[in-house]
Amino acid sequence: MRAGSAMAATPSTQSAPAVMGRNRRQHPRYRCEGEAEVFVPHGALLFRGKILDLSLSGCFIEAPALDLERGTPVEVSFTVRQMQFRVAGRIAIMHPKRGAGIIFEALSTRRARQISDLIAELKEAASF
Repeated sequence: MRAGSAMAATPSTQSAPAVMGRNRRQHPRYRCEGEAEVFVPHGALLFRGKILDLSLSGCFIEAPALDLERGTPVEVSFTVRQMQFRVAGRIAIMHPKRGAGIIFEALSTRRARQISDLIAELKEAASF
């Protein structure tokens, strides 16, 4: 699929890849597809990949070269359904040679509303 398009979105109770153990997420994640970049401000590192799922509090970025410590502050830029976002976050979980789960931090009210609107679209698309 091309950047900015979304595949059939369904609630994702496990991040990609599935994680063993108890699910500690605050919000359900919805599958999506789009281009993504993870930038490490203090290390001047940039990783390119794809966003695979999204929730109000985080996302999973598939980027095989991504290899950061849990808790590392990052900036994530992604495009889903032709909408672009840039948010601050931190690495919540690393899956070496696969990607990372990222938790969003300090979302403005406006940005949270925009992500919520996008998730509503993904949720609606999942019901078809």
